[in-house]
This record gives sequence, structure tokens and C-alpha cells, in this order.
Amino acid sequence: MKKNAVLFALTLGILTQLSAVEANVKASNSDCKMMKMQERSKCMAKVKKVTESPFLIKRGLPHLSAMVMQNWDDTALALNKEQQNSLTAVREHTMGEVGRLKNEILPLRVSITSAVLSGTSSAQLKEKVEKLAQLEAEATMVHIKCIEDTKNILSKDQMIYLMQTSQFDKE
Repeated sequence: MKKNAVLFALTLGILTQLSAVEANVKASNSDCKMMKMQERSKCMAKVKKVTESPFLIKRGLPHLSAMVMQNWDDTALALNKEQQNSLTAVREHTMGEVGRLKNEILPLRVSITSAVLSGTSSAQLKEKVEKLAQLEAEATMVHIKCIEDTKNILSKDQMIYLMQTSQFDKE
């Protein structure tokens, strides 16, 4: 009887948390709906990015590769041909690895969540959770390596310019 009560309370707590997350996403989505079309698109992308991020560190690390791409033809950034080739190689490698990992991470998250809600024990989920943590850590290391490689390709002045002109989620 006590075990059933605890299980019920735990399930209720998880459902409440999932409902809160869903409510936050819906609120964010409805906030997005009130914006102009271009702003709405950016807002929706941000909501999706946070909920589908394959990284352990969901916010705070700059996506330098994307920032470079947004400023690719900027004469003030002044990328030379060698830098462009190197940055393209870093981006292609990073996007390929993160994409591969994300294809494993997202279904695993869904599987774990479904299993928890259906009453699967923590002991039975331990291996899946450890695998998820390992995949997210691997994706985060790919991201950090991309930042490191990008910094090594750009000059100090280019990095300063990029950080000043680009906006990234610092939270």
C-alpha cells in the first residue's frame, strides 16, 4: 500500500513537472505567436533549440561556427581564403558529429521518459540514463572542441569583433 502511494506521488510529481515544462513551452510558443513573422520564427527556433538540445550545457556556450557563418561575408571580419576553408572543415565535422549524436539522444530521452511514466524502476533505467549522459557529454565535448578550433583559426581581433557583433544566449 505504501509502495503504491509512493509510486503514485512520484508519478504525479513527474507529470506535474512535465506539465510545467510543457506549459512553459506553450507559453513561449504563445509569446512567439504575438510577434511579427520574422521575430516569431526566431522565437520558435529558440524554444525548439532548448527543448531539443543534445548538449549537457544547454545555454551559455557560444555557437561560434554559426556566428562565423552569419558574418561570413562581413568585410570587417575579413576572413581570408585559408580561414574560410579551415572554418568550413570545422563546421562540417562538428555538424556531422552533433547530428549523429542527436539522432541517438532524442529517441533515448523519449524512451526513458516513457519508461518512467509507465512505472519502470530506476534500477532498470540506470543503463539507459548512463548511456544518455555519455552521449550528451560526447556532444558537449564536440561543441567545446569546435569553439576551441574556431578560436585557433581566427585572430584575436576577429574574435573580439565576432563576439561584439553577434548575439548568443549567455544565460
